Amino acid sequence: MRRSLLPPALAVAVVLTGALPAAAPAPVSAAVAPARAAAAPDVTAAVPALQQAFGPRYGGYWIDGRPGAERVHVQVVAATAADRDRVRALTGGRPRVVTDSVARGYDALVAAKDEVAAALAAKGQPFAVDVDVRRNAVVVQTPGDAAPAAALARPAARRGAGRVRHAATAPAADMAAAVAVEPHAAIAVRPLDTRNTFPPYEAGKGITIAAGSARIRCTTGFQFHNGFGMFGTTAGHCDHIGNGVAIGNVIVDAVRMNGYQGRSTVTADVSAYSLSGNHWAYRAVVHVQGGHRRVVGRYTNAQITNGMQLCFEGITSDGQNCGTVVRTNSSICCDAAHHTFVFSCINFPSRPGDSGSPVFARGANLTAVAAGALSSNVTINGQVLMCFSTIQNLEAFVGKLVTG
Repeated sequence: MRRSLLPPALAVAVVLTGALPAAAPAPVSAAVAPARAAAAPDVTAAVPALQQAFGPRYGGYWIDGRPGAERVHVQVVAATAADRDRVRALTGGRPRVVTDSVARGYDALVAAKDEVAAALAAKGQPFAVDVDVRRNAVVVQTPGDAAPAAALARPAARRGAGRVRHAATAPAADMAAAVAVEPHAAIAVRPLDTRNTFPPYEAGKGITIAAGSARIRCTTGFQFHNGFGMFGTTAGHCDHIGNGVAIGNVIVDAVRMNGYQGRSTVTADVSAYSLSGNHWAYRAVVHVQGGHRRVVGRYTNAQITNGMQLCFEGITSDGQNCGTVVRTNSSICCDAAHHTFVFSCINFPSRPGDSGSPVFARGANLTAVAAGALSSNVTINGQVLMCFSTIQNLEAFVGKLVTG
């Protein structure tokens, strides 16, 4: 069912995008994908090496520039000429990769962001807080005045950063100074729920949840493996543990795990059901218009950054839904049940029924690198974003991503 989770009078609204009654018609307007631009220099594979090389001095990376002429900025605390040489070596000497000197490391910013989110959530008011790698800052958006949010956020940022190891070669910057508060923000988070052959299991197909007499339509996500076998997934807000699961006309299983229900902070909006119990066939692919994309890898949270292009495949929006990452590791509050979400987001909205959809980067030869699972539409100051739980957070809850 389609749910509006916050009344219009509130400045922050979270709308889960997966719940669509099974009999409901699809929206009439079709999503139009932006034109595919020439790719920026791909340094995602170098991120683990950069993190290892610079440790707490690694400040993340981001992308700017017009399509076809993008530049990748790698940030290092108190960067030196030797550091720039090292970045060049680790990124293969690509000409459009530059090194920026910053005051704060990525891990310290993330720890500060998490502590700020916890402090704001305790007050029970809407908010959004995320790490802005480009600005080397923690950005807090609040529907109220700046001063109350700053009074909570700045000491919390200090506490969070204080738990992270700092570089011995550079003094630790005061993390309170990294907090930027944007007041009077209008924020809305909106989930959406409604390709139907089975088996085999694939990400991007239609799934029906039987919750009592209700039938809810969402989208299948990536599959995972743990000590209990192979599991398919969809969005956690689509169901409850014990609800029946069908794909096409086939009863598959019941929901065994749920990362949304009963949690005040949702890091993994996912539910899982067994594929091993009835020995269902599966393929590690994303079902796309006209074929499939083979899942060949996954991004860590640190590899997902502003400026990169990601896509999703939902049963309502269908294919060719791609946008630019504009928020990463962002804590956003709240839906009607007062959940806080940990999201990354792209600037391309989803539609009812898309919840659970695989979010990925398109690779050569019809491949895909997994980024996460679609959860909600979030509207901040009038801009509608599609927000998702990251693969790293999903793996921490369900198990290891299955690749092909």
